[in-house]
Amino acid sequence: MVPSEGAGPWLAGGGSTVRGVADKDEDDKPLAPFVCTTFKSRSDKTKQHEGKKGTLAVMGDGKVRFIPETMSPDLFRALCTIAGGEKIEKLDAEAPEVEADTPVRELKAGGGLPDKGKEAKKDGPKEEVKAPDGWQVVKSKTGGFSVFMPGTDKPALVNNPGGETYLTQSDKGRVAFTVTQSEELRQAGAAEAAMTAIVQQTAEQVKGKAGPQSKVSFKGHAGKEFQILAAEGNQVLLRGRLFVVGSYLIALNCSGTIPNGDVSTFFGSLRQSEQAPAKDDPKKEEPKKGPSNNKGKLEGTKWSSKAFSIPGPNNTMVEVEAGMVTVEFKGDMSFTMDATLPSGKDNISGKYSFGPGDKVNLEPDKASKGTPKKLTVEVAVKGDEMTLSGLGTTSLAFVRRQ
Repeated sequence: MVPSEGAGPWLAGGGSTVRGVADKDEDDKPLAPFVCTTFKSRSDKTKQHEGKKGTLAVMGDGKVRFIPETMSPDLFRALCTIAGGEKIEKLDAEAPEVEADTPVRELKAGGGLPDKGKEAKKDGPKEEVKAPDGWQVVKSKTGGFSVFMPGTDKPALVNNPGGETYLTQSDKGRVAFTVTQSEELRQAGAAEAAMTAIVQQTAEQVKGKAGPQSKVSFKGHAGKEFQILAAEGNQVLLRGRLFVVGSYLIALNCSGTIPNGDVSTFFGSLRQSEQAPAKDDPKKEEPKKGPSNNKGKLEGTKWSSKAFSIPGPNNTMVEVEAGMVTVEFKGDMSFTMDATLPSGKDNISGKYSFGPGDKVNLEPDKASKGTPKKLTVEVAVKGDEMTLSGLGTTSLAFVRRQ
């Protein structure tokens, strides 16, 4: 500390700022410019310094010590050096530690200081984050991620393979929050490939084109912010953010005329609970293995879709007639899938194999641009009906065909 009335140029250390200590050949009283207080003893071991003038110094170990003006210049300079090698004996007698008026509050990394007069809680849940007025906290079942979503009505929920999508709709537009989980995202290059594919697929769904894209991050994990523009012109149809966190893929989308401030609130509210499922860490839990539920049921079968809805332009849902998607799982372990959608026709073909439970692994050798080289879907067969999930945000229902 230095006297507050010690006015002077900033570089010279005027007032309460940085001030150098004079060398031995420059000043024989290097401590004098720092004298600014009178010591008050709070115990017998420091009463010898009661009433002395001096200054206070914060030491490298975090302690605060009183430096009396009667301290020898050599000792004072020794205390000020970083690694001068000087030996200092009886430091507590020369520069007593200043005792705190109140119990010292412990500072922990990432936790901040506890409330004054209260001990920090070591256990127990942390206070829940509150959403702004007119918003609500929505937490995914997958991965423990949460966001603020506009409105007070419970969002619509669409279950996806390995995750789910939450949707809210208003006269301003639609907000969507999707979380899915796949161990394949851990493979080299898989995260970037998945995000690139989603941008392209989203553009096709709303009959637009991919616009500006930039890199973003969430807790150090890679992400992508993007815009989907109208096919003609530069009207923004949709704004989104994508993140890959371990084996989780998070998608945040806003479409319509939602104000920029609301978009920022939505994008900036993403959090992940500390109690996220352990399977995010491959060292904690290996992917479950087991027999396939589909082996012996899919080989040599053909399927035709029932009617379903998909997101369309201008925040609408587009009805797709029955039979517009057909799938054939051949006996030689190859498959073909043909789709006729409002956005156009698509065809995927390649090899398939059985995973544990309802999982079926697809390896397309012919597909539209942006389709992953490997993807896992979930297939549930019950008699002459089949449900297929994993090719978008909608689960498709099929009936067996001859």
